[in-house]
Amino acid sequence: MKTKKLLALLFALMMAFSLVAQAPAKGKGKGKSKRTPEERAKRQTEWMKTDLQLTEAQVAEVDKINLKYAIESEKTRQEFNTKRRINSTNKNAELTKVLTTEQYTKLEKIRAENKEQRKHKKQQMRRCMQESTTNQPK
Repeated sequence: MKTKKLLALLFALMMAFSLVAQAPAKGKGKGKSKRTPEERAKRQTEWMKTDLQLTEAQVAEVDKINLKYAIESEKTRQEFNTKRRINSTNKNAELTKVLTTEQYTKLEKIRAENKEQRKHKKQQMRRCMQESTTNQPK
C-alpha cells in the first residue's frame, strides 16, 4: 500500500516538473505585455547611446526621432492588423456562400491544424535560438 502511494506521489511530482519545464517563460507568448512606442523608443535610444557613444545633444535628438517613428510604426501596425481582420472576415463570409457546411468545417479544421504546426515550428526555432546563444563561447 505504501509503495503504491509512493509511486503515485513520485508520478505526480514528475508530471508537475514536466509541466513546469514546458511552461512558457514569463513575458513570452500570448498575454505578454507589448512595449509601448515610448518604451521601444527609449530602449532603442539607450542602445544607440551605448553602442554608438552618442553625445548628450545627440541623445536628445535621436530620442525624438526614435519616438516619432515608434509612434508611426505602432499606428501602421494597428491599421494593418485591422485591415487584415476585415479581409479575413470578408473572405470567410464569401467562402460560406460557396462552400457546403461540411467543406467549410473541414477548411476550419485544416486552418487550425496549420496554425498549430506553425506554433510548434516557432517554438522549436525559439528553443534553437536560445540554445545557440547560450552555447556560444564567451
